[in-house]
Amino acid sequence: RARAKAILKNANELLVKLKEQKRLEERKEEASRALAEAIEGADISSLERALSGAEEAGLGPKSDIIKHGKAHLKKLQARQEASAKLKEALGERDEKKLKASIDNATKAGVDPDLLEEARERLQVLQNQAAAQKK
Repeated sequence: RARAKAILKNANELLVKLKEQKRLEERKEEASRALAEAIEGADISSLERALSGAEEAGLGPKSDIIKHGKAHLKKLQARQEASAKLKEALGERDEKKLKASIDNATKAGVDPDLLEEARERLQVLQNQAAAQKK
């Protein structure tokens, strides 16, 4: 009878562990889906939250989805930074700085309308410089 109780206790403990393991796996899957959705978007804060949630759910730093999410985050941050620098350069009269900002922004995938505005501004600066040389 004591042996039967011990077996039953071990079986119950195993069942609790299995249920917990299933909950953890479901949480990982849910976090992975949320991260995949965030990767499709361009919202940095949503992506950061999804990455944090995925890591808290137990997805390791070497998992493909985490790696992909971090790479996408870097890309979005670079785009945001390039956009800010381009907007700053738009307000100045420095042709070289504007050209460099346009090149950087183009590589980072900045908004095409902003790039077009910057190219038009560069053309104006170049025209003004050419007129002054005459």
